[in-house]
Amino acid sequence: MQLRVVGVAVAVVQGAARGAFQIGESDPSRCTSCWQLAHCTALNGLSLPDPVVGYTRNATTQLEKQGVCEDIDRAVTLLTVFGGKYQYKDTPACRELVYALNCLTWGSASNPCVNAPMPPCRSLCVQVADQCVFMRSYKLFLTQVCSTIPCTEKATGNCVPGENELDQRFNRCTLHDDYLALPLSRGSQLSSLTTVFAVQSLVWLAVWV
Repeated sequence: MQLRVVGVAVAVVQGAARGAFQIGESDPSRCTSCWQLAHCTALNGLSLPDPVVGYTRNATTQLEKQGVCEDIDRAVTLLTVFGGKYQYKDTPACRELVYALNCLTWGSASNPCVNAPMPPCRSLCVQVADQCVFMRSYKLFLTQVCSTIPCTEKATGNCVPGENELDQRFNRCTLHDDYLALPLSRGSQLSSLTTVFAVQSLVWLAVWV
């Protein structure tokens, strides 16, 4: 809390030198560090733009806002995408993964802060697909979500990777076009096993007939 108060005081002093920022006005140079977020835990210790002067980290009716970090932590819980009728499996592990993917995407977008969060790697998106997306949405998720995330053949250290990158055989640029043919992820391996089982069943049926 002391750091937050000092940061506001510094911003106000700087604003005074440039024409005094008033509560509710915008200072594009302001950033704030996130901490103790319960859902966007991937953002804890990192910085987000906090341009509007006067926002507080405590519960308040002032400007009807608690702060950018708290806002994004609340926003991610409003995603109604979990459960059998929707896209993701409703488990604690999947909620954590989906929250991380979204929070990192939101928090890194157009973020000029020095300690800004890195965006998710494509491999993290594929991990979400493999572990949490229902099979009926799996191909669509890879093509419409994961394919929009840039990738490189080798790790670059400028994005947050999925745990699948621990496997040296994993292809960081996996897409729908190749995931059935190559051992890229757990999801592809399951699909391949299903295909093999189906083919073997047809062969056995032909023999018995």
